[in-house]
Amino acid sequence: MILTSLMVTVVVLGLVQTVVSVALIRRFKALRQTEARVERFNDALALLTEATESGFRSTAAELQRVAAVQRHSEGPFELQRRLERAAELGGSVPQIAGQEGISEGEVQLRLHMARANQSASEVKENHVGTV
Repeated sequence: MILTSLMVTVVVLGLVQTVVSVALIRRFKALRQTEARVERFNDALALLTEATESGFRSTAAELQRVAAVQRHSEGPFELQRRLERAAELGGSVPQIAGQEGISEGEVQLRLHMARANQSASEVKENHVGTV
């Protein structure tokens, strides 16, 4: 009888140990998956941080460049006059942009606005004389 009780106890302890081992294996597997997810999030956060820092550096450099240009320029009207004069002398948009240190789009926009302003002034002068 004692031998039977002892064997039942050993079997029960073996079953309990097996159940506990299976539960631990499942927990470790879930822990590994969680660690992998945290590692991926960490990598993504590092990439996002690097991109953000790079963007801030670029923005700061551009702001410093614009501030330096504004400090050295006489004003927006002087720039407009220089652009119009350069266009009258036959300068191309890329040449003018390079000389002034501004984008070609800005040169085109300013020249277009100057032409539109000039034609509006001419229309206004014609209407004042006819009224």
